[in-house]
Amino acid sequence: MINHQGDPIKSPKAIQKERLQQVKKRINKYSAKFEDGIIDVKVSPEPIDRGKALDMLNRLENEAMYIPSSQQLTIRVDLEQKENADIQVTTLKEAINNEIIKIIYHENQELRHIKFLSVILFLVGISTMLIASLLNSKTFFAQAAQQLFIIASWVFIWESINKVVFVRHQLIKKKLKLLQLYFANYTLQ
Repeated sequence: MINHQGDPIKSPKAIQKERLQQVKKRINKYSAKFEDGIIDVKVSPEPIDRGKALDMLNRLENEAMYIPSSQQLTIRVDLEQKENADIQVTTLKEAINNEIIKIIYHENQELRHIKFLSVILFLVGISTMLIASLLNSKTFFAQAAQQLFIIASWVFIWESINKVVFVRHQLIKKKLKLLQLYFANYTLQ
């Protein structure tokens, strides 16, 4: 069949197949950039202040989210204003890296805090468990207190493990992504 403009009318299956091919092309294009660790960013000509550097860092973190932390990144910068391009790219990289250093410093502080807190929680949990083991009386109140101390000890111990294993892991993962961005190569597009 042919429509009023002279073009053949496509069946729903043909339209679906065409759409899938378009998606596959886009996926292949993304895959090539992903495997090479390439991130494209467009930068406006306005001066780079702290807010703009933080916005750019957030964009870069989102773009690098699925790229393994061990992979070298290449950030291709597309400047709207091409004059003094090398200086603009260097300034952008330095502004972003300054923000990364600040964030990594605070992440390190948080990691130390978590380590200290988890040790304290673990010691409180063990102490509570020892108190529970000392309560051997057959009275109802002693047995109830013993059960409360056992429950409390497991809560403290679990919270300690949670901080060391899960919370610390997330912070280390974020720190590795920031280091990946810090050591990225910046090039002009």
